[in-house]
Amino acid sequence: MSVLGSIINEFGRERPLLYFGVPGLICVFIGLTLGFSTVYGYNAGNGFWAGKTMLAMTFVLVGVFGVFTGMILNSIVKNQV
Repeated sequence: MSVLGSIINEFGRERPLLYFGVPGLICVFIGLTLGFSTVYGYNAGNGFWAGKTMLAMTFVLVGVFGVFTGMILNSIVKNQV
């Protein structure tokens, strides 16, 4: 139990921007890359890829939620000190 408790403490209280913000930024980057490649493919005449577009939107939304969660948790932790 102490190992699990220390992991949860590390995630939520010690470094929330590292554990939520950085993966969120990576997800946003992947989503934007997929989105731009979809737009480029559509403009080149290769058709519209709905699956790739939905995957890009999912990555961007998960990434934005992760970044905002990290920022909110970070501000909560900083105000408690």
